Amino acid sequence: MRLKLHNTLTRNSKLPCNSFGIPASYCKTGSILAKVKGSICEKCYGKKGNYLYPSYQELGIERKEFAEDIEKFIERMVFLIECESNNYFRWFDNGDLQSYKQLKAIIVIAEKLPSVTFWLTTKEYELIKRLMKDNIKIPKNLIIRVSHPMIDQQFNENSFFIKQGLNVSSAYKKEKFESIKNNKYSFYCPSTKQGNKCLTCRACWDSKIKNIIYKVK
Repeated sequence: MRLKLHNTLTRNSKLPCNSFGIPASYCKTGSILAKVKGSICEKCYGKKGNYLYPSYQELGIERKEFAEDIEKFIERMVFLIECESNNYFRWFDNGDLQSYKQLKAIIVIAEKLPSVTFWLTTKEYELIKRLMKDNIKIPKNLIIRVSHPMIDQQFNENSFFIKQGLNVSSAYKKEKFESIKNNKYSFYCPSTKQGNKCLTCRACWDSKIKNIIYKVK
């Protein structure tokens, strides 16, 4: 199976930039959380709508397999992202990290493209902890947001990931989302008031915003 160049990147209508994604069925931690009531993955958006089209699934599998060849993955992603001339990029608008090697490859890509700000949301907690343990430096232009596994809960300011200098995200249902206010620690995603689009907001790519809170149904 050979992934064609023009099918390597994905485009989500909500986002202001290109992204890279694979089918949600390949999520490692996410597949476990999907069976947990009240988890963020129980009603995963990546298993609904357009994501279920056979054509998307086929290309998603090709992207997953392509990314397993780390050297080619780095080379092609650097080339394509550079060609896009966009200052922003998102990793895994669908799916999640597949390996420690892939995480380190994403770091290399960020290092090679210092003018691009990358946003990586993940629930692969052990991979991130391993990165911290190995004392691998994360480029300033790579914003890693560790996603809380449960709805209506968030990492506090003293959590392991925050203390390590990383960023986090969480999700709240409408009732609780609208009952809490912005503070120095948290920022509330405005997309539900903007047609489910980022528009001019770039908070997810901002390292100074430690916690992004999204609204879910």
